[in-house]
Amino acid sequence: MAITLSSTIFPAKFKDDYADSDGYYRILFNSGRSLQARELTQMQTILQKQIERLGSHTFKEGAVVKPGEQILNNAYEFAKLDPTSNALATTGIAGTTFTGQTSGVTARAIEGVQATGSDPATVYFAYTNAPSSQAGTTTVRFTPGEVITNGTAVLTVQIANTTSNPAVGRGTRLSLGQGIYYVQGYFVFVDAQSTIVSKYTDVPTETIGFTINEKIIDVDDDEGLYDNQGALPNISAPGADRYQIKLNLTTETAADPTLNFMPILNIQDGVVYRSTDENNTYNIVGDVVATRIKENSGNYLVKRFKVAIDPDSDKDNLLVNISDGIAVVDGYRAAKYAPSTIRIAKPSSTAEVENEVTPANFGNYVLVNALMGTANNKGLPNISTFEKFNLRDAGNHGGSTIGTCRIRSVMKDTGAFVRYYLFDIQMLPGQNFRSTVSIGTSVNDFINLHRPLGKAELFDVFDNNALFPLPQHRPQSLDDISVTVQRRFQVTTSGAGAASLSLSATGETFANVNDWLFAKADSDIFTGTVGNNGAGAAAANLTGLPASSTIEILGYVAKSKATIRNKTLTETTVTASVINGELLLGKPDIFEVTRIREKDSNGRDFTLKFDLDNGQRDNHYRNGRLNLRAGLATPTNPVFVRFKHFTHGVNGDFFAVNSYIGQCDYHKIPSHTLNTGANVSLRNVLDFRSVMDIDSDFVTSGTGARVNELPQVNDTIQADVNYYLHRPAILTINTEGNLQLINGEEAFQPKLPDVPIGSLPLYNMYFGGNTLNDSDTIIQKIDHRRYTMKDIATLERRIDDIEEHTALNLLEIDTKNFKVLDSAGLDRTKSGFFVDNFSTQLFSNIASADYRASIDPLVNQLHPAFHEDNIRLIYDSANSSGVIRKGDNIYMNHSSVPYISQTKASRSVKINPFEAVIYHGDIDLSPSSDEWRETQIRTKKIMNGGTKLDTDQAYLWNNWQWNWGGTKIEDLAVGSKTNTKSTFTASKITHDTNKVVSEETLLEVTDERVVNVSLLPFMRSRKIFFRAQGLRPSSTVFPFFDGIRVDDWVREETFTRMSAQSQEYGNIHDKAGTHPEGSSALTTDVNGAVEGSFFLPNTAAIRFRTGTLEFKILDISSNNEQNAGSIARGLYASTGYLDTKDQDILSTRVLHIEHSQTVDNRPQYSHSGGGGGGGGDNEVSSDGSYQDFPGSSSWSSSTPMSERGWGDPDMQGRTAAETAHGAGNHGGGNSGKIICTALHQMGLLPFDIFAADQAYGAKLAITNPDIVKGYHTWAQVVVDWMNGDENAPNVMPWIRDDKVRIERTRNWAIRWAQAIATPWAIQMAYEMGVREKGSKLGKFLMHVGYPISSMVAKSGKVNPYLMLAIFGLLKIIVSIGGDNKYIDNTVTEQK
Repeated sequence: MAITLSSTIFPAKFKDDYADSDGYYRILFNSGRSLQARELTQMQTILQKQIERLGSHTFKEGAVVKPGEQILNNAYEFAKLDPTSNALATTGIAGTTFTGQTSGVTARAIEGVQATGSDPATVYFAYTNAPSSQAGTTTVRFTPGEVITNGTAVLTVQIANTTSNPAVGRGTRLSLGQGIYYVQGYFVFVDAQSTIVSKYTDVPTETIGFTINEKIIDVDDDEGLYDNQGALPNISAPGADRYQIKLNLTTETAADPTLNFMPILNIQDGVVYRSTDENNTYNIVGDVVATRIKENSGNYLVKRFKVAIDPDSDKDNLLVNISDGIAVVDGYRAAKYAPSTIRIAKPSSTAEVENEVTPANFGNYVLVNALMGTANNKGLPNISTFEKFNLRDAGNHGGSTIGTCRIRSVMKDTGAFVRYYLFDIQMLPGQNFRSTVSIGTSVNDFINLHRPLGKAELFDVFDNNALFPLPQHRPQSLDDISVTVQRRFQVTTSGAGAASLSLSATGETFANVNDWLFAKADSDIFTGTVGNNGAGAAAANLTGLPASSTIEILGYVAKSKATIRNKTLTETTVTASVINGELLLGKPDIFEVTRIREKDSNGRDFTLKFDLDNGQRDNHYRNGRLNLRAGLATPTNPVFVRFKHFTHGVNGDFFAVNSYIGQCDYHKIPSHTLNTGANVSLRNVLDFRSVMDIDSDFVTSGTGARVNELPQVNDTIQADVNYYLHRPAILTINTEGNLQLINGEEAFQPKLPDVPIGSLPLYNMYFGGNTLNDSDTIIQKIDHRRYTMKDIATLERRIDDIEEHTALNLLEIDTKNFKVLDSAGLDRTKSGFFVDNFSTQLFSNIASADYRASIDPLVNQLHPAFHEDNIRLIYDSANSSGVIRKGDNIYMNHSSVPYISQTKASRSVKINPFEAVIYHGDIDLSPSSDEWRETQIRTKKIMNGGTKLDTDQAYLWNNWQWNWGGTKIEDLAVGSKTNTKSTFTASKITHDTNKVVSEETLLEVTDERVVNVSLLPFMRSRKIFFRAQGLRPSSTVFPFFDGIRVDDWVREETFTRMSAQSQEYGNIHDKAGTHPEGSSALTTDVNGAVEGSFFLPNTAAIRFRTGTLEFKILDISSNNEQNAGSIARGLYASTGYLDTKDQDILSTRVLHIEHSQTVDNRPQYSHSGGGGGGGGDNEVSSDGSYQDFPGSSSWSSSTPMSERGWGDPDMQGRTAAETAHGAGNHGGGNSGKIICTALHQMGLLPFDIFAADQAYGAKLAITNPDIVKGYHTWAQVVVDWMNGDENAPNVMPWIRDDKVRIERTRNWAIRWAQAIATPWAIQMAYEMGVREKGSKLGKFLMHVGYPISSMVAKSGKVNPYLMLAIFGLLKIIVSIGGDNKYIDNTVTEQK
């Protein structure tokens, strides 16, 4: 029998008396002396000691020298056996397949464990199929109580199946491969072995290690120790004994207490927390290396630990989840290869602040000069019920009501002024509070506002609420409260003008008697005397009041025993109709709405149709309501609403954190958003807001009205307040790789704890008092940056860049400060100096339509502009050569040949020696990613391209004829006539007319700019093929995408690569409810593989956000991986870009014209005079009156417009030249008013004036041709300026940019020309009888302009500077004349 090693066995039995103190290192044998057994044994000991000393210098005790593979199987499927039925055989079970006689499930047995203690006999299986009939929310297993058999052995599964005693389920087994460990100075070989960590749970917490078994083995234990020189052991020649060390894998719980236990890893909640590996095995050598690393590099992170705070199932705790990471601490590598979780308790310590004061400041008041004799008020407001007052736009409650308000407090201001504090101000539509003159209910009850600037003014409007913040956050409770409030009293005085008041409530006394206000119901405010005790007493005598009168008093009461008003959370239902977009709930202080349905509790869900107004306002609580969301139709049926709201106690002075105790969790205490936008948590304030009753008033207590008396303005509220304290903490990792969360002392201003020696701080953390949720924390990352040589090289390059940029900046500064002086010593304008490092677009004119550049800020380079898009590629095998497709990628064509080949083997090795059957499969997706771009046109800038006449079916007349007519070309429509040309003979008039027969609008994109690139929020629809392998064979599986089950969107079909598909789906299936080609169930084949397609939906009912999401296949129907026995995962990444563009679109209206001709017999008219030479058939008389116009033989200034032919459509179609027919034959040349023509074409001069001016010009060409000639000479220069002619004289030489100069000249010329020509044109139209009034300024301009034009005509040309002088002179006349009334061009031109 083997002998267990003891400390005496070597010296006692084997005479090994070696001692380190002897100093023996060699055994020296002498010839002629007998060999001692002791010497042979001691020789081994000497050598072993040398090895041990070297090994201990290098390795730690228990270090792994050669690690073996490590497998933690949390899915070790067990089946407990019924002890009353068939017994478990000790052999013949492992490796056989059992079939369930009821379920049909098959499984291969891995090992059987006999009953121990209360645990029954148990068999561990690897399931090999999963019939579809058994599929459900948990993985398919044998059924409790069913008989299972492998054809030989018959077993029965345990019948009982409860949470505490499951019949089937998962256990945990750990397996280690072969390895070598350094143990007690020996390098011990460990064979592959396994141990059950937990028989019946998959989330065990346990320490795993080896028990060290040391034994002396002799021939009785091992026959192999006999002499083996022969074919059979020579039992007459026993050999020497052997010293044996065996390491047996076990748990610390199951380890033999008599043996040494060497831990190698820790498991927490089913996850390996810490293990002994090659990175933490070294001893002194490791220390030396660590010291060197620490001295050179200090502490740093190789892979950052990420931290997240999550809620725990226990609301009093939080979970600190820490990712894997690698740090170097004091030179030692500290690594966590798996995520870790630390559970911590929320900080719950409290501290009391005694007699803490809270300021009671509020504003929103108006001033009234209201003391005796001012007649600006009558009576005092009733602040006990906050009566509603009218806002009037005249004094003494006169005028009209423009709104309403309530008065909550009144107090003395400086001098004779009194403050009236307002709230609940409601203005009528179109009215403004500034128009308020008086506030009241009648002519006998009002106040007149102090309006120094003629407008009503509200003061301190940003302090308009009744919520007073406590000095600290997170109060637990308040007690021992004292406050001074304003209260209204009413007394009747005696004949001597005296009265008395008394208080009966405990702890109440009168206070601040000098601040009291008195008034008769219909008189001014006055001051009275509060005698006898008064302040500080519960009784007061009032004197000096009007005799035998009813007096209203606003006094102050000190409450030393103030109490907090309770709130009670109550559930209520309401069924009501939506009226004007509102559904009234009839209750204030709504906590939450739990159900909104059509008609009744089981109707259609209307939750998304409404927004909740909980009734909270800055100064009061009103009844809550549901507001119908904009754009949604009003429900025709009544709406059922179930909601929770707070009812308010009858007694109490205000609301505070105590009001919510026992009603809702601390973190659910509501908050309120003020009108200023600030969010206020109601736990942190003293809430003096009053509550409205069901009639939206503060009168009836029985229907909910609760009035909280307000504190005196700018006074304080005193109380003893208990606060939850905040806790600091620091997350560290030490040299051993242990993470530790070190808590600091809880305080109002917490200080971080000290970091232990040998630890690296990773994060500073602060937990709010009684931490509300996982977001109520502050996590500050402590940066421990690691700098590799590559990082240092990058820094060097950046430093070089900084030097370069600094030099450029200095150059730019020098350039800016450098002075370039002209001959007069003046600083010249510098141009041509420009410095840009192309790191930003600071110096880029990106708003310009001509900007066509792109900056690369990473390398500071400027590139041409580019357009980015994603283009779908499809592999065309028929037309492709020299390439090969592998997966969804295209490569150069190549062949594969072995790089190295090993055909020999020394022994066989099992691929899965531990029978670890974990169905974690793999998924191949095609495509596995998607990137696309969409375009949205933000604005279409429509540029009016005018109206184009299509003259294909008309006479091609001159352009000026097309642009002149009685109607603007833009106003023409189908059926309109334009450009009637009349030809006159002695006997007839021929009218050629063009008629608009059709129209169309042509749109041309002239420019397009990307103004924004944003990410699209949802994935677009695509057909994604998948192929999963390594799953449980012959099993029904269920698909999930982003945790959502998508059975309706998958189907089994042959896996096809994306590169072989051509179809794109876009949004053509946005109304689909299933896979467009039909969905089907997924079942793995006998090899555990399944393939098919997943149609990614993008509908109103189901869609997924862009990003990287997980496509997953489980063998259970719910997304609970813990219950799944088979799982495969694949990632699908989707990114969509939305390019928002602006477009410039030229819109041109094309009118299609057809020609028609009519002939009229011409009536004969008599006319006087002739004038000029060679007239035609029609002439203008010498006195300027028109001859031969339809309707009259001559015009005069008194002739009505209707009689001059202006109403005739044919007349409206004539040009000015046609109207002044024959004028050109009188020697006047072109008689047109070219500046007026330009203004008319620009829409700046109406047609009637323009036509009259043309006629005036024709007349003037006859009577004064030199004036017309000179006018045309200088006016042409003006028109060139107005049209932006680049050859026009340069009047702005200081502008170097020609484009800018021409544009500015054009704008200037148009502005001046309009100012000069408009009054001139009005006067000419007046003289032609078209306008009833003329222009004195225009008449003066004519008297100045005529001689100037004559002078220009004689010279024959005009100098640009002379032209500028002329133009400037005329503009000065206009400016002095002050006639700036331009013509209203919106007036109908057909007159």
